Amino acid sequence: MMHTTAEHDALASATQHAYMRITIACPHCLAKAQAVHSEELSPLLREITYRCSNWRCGHVYVAGLEVLRTLAASAMPAPGVQLPVSRLARREQMAFDLAGTPGADYAANLLQPMSDWGTAPGTSACRGTGQGDAGRYLRINTACPHCRARAVAIDSREMSRTMREITYRCSNWRCGHVYVASLEVLRTLSPSAMPAMDVALPFDRSVRRERLALQLANAETARPRATWSATATTP
Repeated sequence: MMHTTAEHDALASATQHAYMRITIACPHCLAKAQAVHSEELSPLLREITYRCSNWRCGHVYVAGLEVLRTLAASAMPAPGVQLPVSRLARREQMAFDLAGTPGADYAANLLQPMSDWGTAPGTSACRGTGQGDAGRYLRINTACPHCRARAVAIDSREMSRTMREITYRCSNWRCGHVYVASLEVLRTLSPSAMPAMDVALPFDRSVRRERLALQLANAETARPRATWSATATTP
């Protein structure tokens, strides 16, 4: 089946701004976090650096985005990529899916939620962002592990304070791969000023523990802002 210009345009239009802010809340203060850096380590694993948006917290941390399982098989499987099939995937439907879907029809359904956990509390469909948000967030393009085309996040659920599962669908209609990846906080780059007692994250090797401990030990406790203001205005 030929990929026509109209089908190509339909796919481009559907995916131009329909990207999810791939994020996981700060595990300490639970505020929103912004991705500031991303690096692909393998076709199945990417590391993303996040910065907490809460200035009182200031936590900077690294999370790993790893492909876990397949929901709908790729029609363009990569020889070196072996993924387990979800036990809830409709295996009998896969043979039909592999027959191929016209590009325009595929684009029309590209962002439809799909997962192997169903609709339940804690799940959230793809949150597209518009032009106004595009400049404020790092757009992380996650590639399909089989055909390497751009993948679009279409569903997600929180597993814990440090882990989230995300469903992705490949934007390449010739491939059609749908899969689940985990986004898990791995390590701390800059510690939080509001640490949660039930969150224990290892420090990155770049963190200078001795200098940090010395700074904390020698730092004075700041006076409350109201007290400081009163003192500053006293003649």
